[in-house]
Amino acid sequence: MSGEVVRPEGLLWRHLGDRRLLLFAARGVLLQLAHPDVDASVATDADWVRQPWIRSSRALPQILAVVYGGAAGVQTGDRIRRLHRDVTRVDETRLRHALEPQAFYWSHVVFVDAVERMLELFEGPLATAERELLFKESCQWYSRYGVNPRVLPTDLADYDAYIADTCARTLRLTPSARHTLAIMRQPGLARNPYLPNWLWSLICRPASWLLWLVAKGTTPRVVLDRLGLRMRRSEAMALRVLVAVVKVCWPMLPTRLRYMPTARAAFARTGRWPSGPIRARNDPAQYEDLADEWWQPRGALAGLHWLAPARARMVPPAVRDGAVLVDLACGAGLLAPHLRGKGYTHIGVDLSSSALRQAADHGVRTVRADVLRLPLADGCADVVVAGEILEHVTDLSAAVAEACRVLRPGGLLVIDTLAATFLSRFLAITVAERVPGGIPRGMHDPQLLVDRAALVEECRRHGVVLRLSGIRPSALDLLSWLSGRKDTVRMVPSPTTAFLFQASGVKHVGTTVRSPASESATDRDSTHPRVSR
Repeated sequence: MSGEVVRPEGLLWRHLGDRRLLLFAARGVLLQLAHPDVDASVATDADWVRQPWIRSSRALPQILAVVYGGAAGVQTGDRIRRLHRDVTRVDETRLRHALEPQAFYWSHVVFVDAVERMLELFEGPLATAERELLFKESCQWYSRYGVNPRVLPTDLADYDAYIADTCARTLRLTPSARHTLAIMRQPGLARNPYLPNWLWSLICRPASWLLWLVAKGTTPRVVLDRLGLRMRRSEAMALRVLVAVVKVCWPMLPTRLRYMPTARAAFARTGRWPSGPIRARNDPAQYEDLADEWWQPRGALAGLHWLAPARARMVPPAVRDGAVLVDLACGAGLLAPHLRGKGYTHIGVDLSSSALRQAADHGVRTVRADVLRLPLADGCADVVVAGEILEHVTDLSAAVAEACRVLRPGGLLVIDTLAATFLSRFLAITVAERVPGGIPRGMHDPQLLVDRAALVEECRRHGVVLRLSGIRPSALDLLSWLSGRKDTVRMVPSPTTAFLFQASGVKHVGTTVRSPASESATDRDSTHPRVSR
């Protein structure tokens, strides 16, 4: 085999070098040594049993090099196989060997399973297609060791059955596993040769406690029972807190800290860093990239789900038959479920064709258009909603003019947007773009955030007097959402409008606004909007 063992867009390429995988180190050693064939091939006084820190620090870079080493990964795999060739032990029945297929393949599976458990814990369960890909990549990876492939499962179902059967029938409290558990409970028993003794004595207990939490929280229950372990309620709560903290902090770290050196070297060598399409900030094409995320409450656009009910609360029930609500930048129609029963014909305007198709499925009458040039008649709307759009437009004055033009006298303008302040830039871009469920990276251009005074003045010029109020996610709800205990986050009032704010105002009777872009539309129909389904 030549070239990369997995494709740069594959799951192993993106995640095997992730430093979060180090949290699964104790789990990996324990699951390997709980297999009788692995235990039988080593003695309990072997260095890699007595000193797991030494084994992990030496073995992991070599294992990563098989995947990330390109053509040289074949030689690395061969070297690992030759090293294991000398790992033998004579027990009461026969000579045990570390290259026995059952022992070697199980040790390999433990690494692959750790990747899946890491993603499940911190990013959510993999889809079936992703699991299929991970399984196929793991087989390609295993082939680089040159070990007998007869134990390889034939497909994903066979792979799952192999793991379930091994956990239920094979794993047990072997002497090596018992010794590993003793070290996890008393980490001072194992020396770390890479740190001064005084420093190791300070950090070994909290570090081992974190590894212990992850090991117990992600190991199958049947294995915990066989090892005489159980997850206490306090430990389960501590694990949820750990997961929430990692989810918040991890994306804020620079790439060089999030990936291990072997992976970073491969990314630099190939120019294939683990990221999505690179687009300019505020590029509308990002919404096409995220087309499948619109209706996922825990997806990349989760924040918009939180804002929709808060936005809908600002819209009163219709006061006349045939009332029209124009939803600017409606996306996939997330506002629609929250407007049901209020008596409006919901018209959604957006540039994204894929989003409009989804909006139409939720009862929205759709118009594909730019909010700076609305193909709608003057005064056609009882309510105009401009939610999370003004911070994306390059001409705030034109956007406000068009929104006010299509609003009838006495109609209501509803806005929510991001303020042009240091606080907003820090929270909405520096922080929120790095928090799971926050704002997708590159979604906002800091130069386009909205000057509150300019917005108020532009609306006043067009007959709408705005009233502003601050809004923010509930801190408790956000923590619960990050820990997986809630599927949504309430938006609550904030004492400041310096970050995210809402605004509303009624258009004064007698105010008329006409835009050159709308002359032809106005001449055709001065009462009703033109819409398409």
